[in-house]
Amino acid sequence: MLGFIHPSERYAEPRLGQVLDARVIGFREVDRTLNLSLKPRSFEMLENDAQMILTYLESNGGFMTLNDKSSPEDIKATFGISKGQFKKALGGLMKAGKIKQDQFGTELI
Repeated sequence: MLGFIHPSERYAEPRLGQVLDARVIGFREVDRTLNLSLKPRSFEMLENDAQMILTYLESNGGFMTLNDKSSPEDIKATFGISKGQFKKALGGLMKAGKIKQDQFGTELI
């Protein structure tokens, strides 16, 4: 059985012959191919992103100048994630009462 990994479901182009672990996200009856993803599930990514932000805050005195109004370029340069992923992770951390934000940045509580 063949599998297809859409470019949006991978971080890097796999090399020919490279063995990868992937998860099945769909099946096409027409040509009997699997749609695969190399990315973790969204809730797993959210947990990883939130932990990365907490670790960054802890190693920087509990404060960072980034917040949900920061530019996508600054967020990508600091964390390597999109602004959308960053905002979701921040929202989860705020809801859990672990951080607070203001116009100057984000702070551990």
